[in-house]
Amino acid sequence: MTYTIELVNNSGSPGKYYNIFSAKAGVEGGANTPDTVKSVVWFRSTKLGPGQRDYFSFSGNVYGFLGTKRGGTNVQTRDTMKVVVGSPRDNGTILLLDKSYTFSSIDPDDDLALPDNQEFKIATNAALVPNNNVIGVAREKETPEGAIVVAPTNVVDLKGNVTYTFTVNKAVYIKATGAAEGTIQTCPDDNDKKAVKVEFSGRMKKAVVFEDSSGNFTVTYSSGDD
Repeated sequence: MTYTIELVNNSGSPGKYYNIFSAKAGVEGGANTPDTVKSVVWFRSTKLGPGQRDYFSFSGNVYGFLGTKRGGTNVQTRDTMKVVVGSPRDNGTILLLDKSYTFSSIDPDDDLALPDNQEFKIATNAALVPNNNVIGVAREKETPEGAIVVAPTNVVDLKGNVTYTFTVNKAVYIKATGAAEGTIQTCPDDNDKKAVKVEFSGRMKKAVVFEDSSGNFTVTYSSGDD
């Protein structure tokens, strides 16, 4: 299923940018904490004048991600593999990242249990070294040209001989910032008064997000069929 977010600059201010983040994933394994889980900018709008709009479309598909940090904040892709996130209906995927830094899907065993609901796992080979490498979660998005690409949303530093469990949250946050796509930034959360959360449910596939002159956001949802 494809979802669309329409961003509307009703702030009255010229030259506004908007960033979209995927909500931060939970990560177990590798001695990670919420502070070590880094968010990557998923989308930056074009510069919008008063009353202007931009659009961002994405799917619900989720991927395991391997990348490299460049310049401390830029994340470049090395490998991705589509996963199934655990649910009452479907078993979650377990990925192996082998010594050639390549993903494959493996079966559970006595030492590697199936992921729980909203989870998938990545087990890393003992020979892997950090060397500015990161692993994590990626999601599909649509480029302005209409192509579907896979882009990182949450990453942690790579460590060898670790089983990482990623708990996926498919909500997104919008904030009136202009950070470049693919850069590590602080992800908004429910406590951020300058951001708004968008979460699709049921038959809803489109959200229109308005920023007003006070910097506040409102969201309206629809089926997207109009």
